[in-house]
Amino acid sequence: MKNDTGMIDELDFYAQKQSPTTLTNAGEELLEKSSAKETMDNNLNFFIEKLKEYNPKTPYDVEDMALDVVLLNTGNEIFNDIKKFLYYSPEEIEFSNGTKAKISLQAVIKVMSVYLRDRYFEKYPDIQKV
Repeated sequence: MKNDTGMIDELDFYAQKQSPTTLTNAGEELLEKSSAKETMDNNLNFFIEKLKEYNPKTPYDVEDMALDVVLLNTGNEIFNDIKKFLYYSPEEIEFSNGTKAKISLQAVIKVMSVYLRDRYFEKYPDIQKV
């Protein structure tokens, strides 16, 4: 996903690249519509512990490693609701502002990773002082 330049435009629609990365309104909506936020909230301890195993040293590490954690766990059954949403949804969905955009597992993974990063910072705020 990190090396697929064709995904860049789609992912930029859901997350702004400024440092730190922030979710756009569409990214927030995708998080909700896809049940990714619910999945993350229901399994937050699992994801935080997986991220903690990486032993991140800087806020950048947390952001980068959060993406790896989410990506490497997509085969876990906790992703089943998200996969059903993606499978049965049209290729594009309409957002509250009327914009239509393509959706993909990669986009959901990206918004989940930003959400995970933020929850990790809430639990371990001292890492942001590094």
